[in-house]
Amino acid sequence: MELLGGTEEPNGFDRSAAVAKFKLYVKDLEEKTGQEFNTDTGGEVQDASFHSQVYFYNPYAWLKFSSYGNMVCLFETEDGLDKSLRSIILELLDEHGYKYVPQEYVELEYDGDNPGVSGFRDWSYRFFDWI
Repeated sequence: MELLGGTEEPNGFDRSAAVAKFKLYVKDLEEKTGQEFNTDTGGEVQDASFHSQVYFYNPYAWLKFSSYGNMVCLFETEDGLDKSLRSIILELLDEHGYKYVPQEYVELEYDGDNPGVSGFRDWSYRFFDWI
């Protein structure tokens, strides 16, 4: 049984608190790596089951922060991120109390209870995408 609520967030979801926590994570990530990262958060993310994301370039990757249960998924292209950057990302997720969900798990076929507006093809679409 899924968490009660709509397709975008569970009942009682505190978007302001989630965004504040995300901003602290990004601050620490930038300090630890010495890089600045582009993000979408707050009003930039609407009609979605996630509240924030970080973009990585060369190669492309997205770190998406779900509106459900502090879940975070790193979506990588075939090239994948540099191993040291990936290690820092995952280490900081743990330090900030996030639950990392590997990409291969969220790409499994959706078999949950919430039918959504037009159905969900996979768990990625359910918890980490625009609805």
